[in-house]
Amino acid sequence: MARLLQVSALAGMSRSVLERLTDGLGEPAIVNRLTAGLGTIESAEPAAALWTLGRHVAGSHPLTEAFGAGTVGLHERLRAGGDATDFMSALDRFL
Repeated sequence: MARLLQVSALAGMSRSVLERLTDGLGEPAIVNRLTAGLGTIESAEPAAALWTLGRHVAGSHPLTEAFGAGTVGLHERLRAGGDATDFMSALDRFL
């Protein structure tokens, strides 16, 4: 636990230093880009995949309606076809 606290404290300090160094650049989001990493954290992959699936639903009126009708029978409604074919393929890959 001590090591975790030490590393966390150092990470927070380095972010604070970066914020101070980049403050005058006029780009408040630059620190987030600099500290976000390379996207290779395996535990973050499911969340990113679910976000992509959610964007797929949000961009499709039929899918939004299917989800809006509730979870009972949702799988069957989605498997019925229409706009859900690509979504279901992506969902199957995720699962």
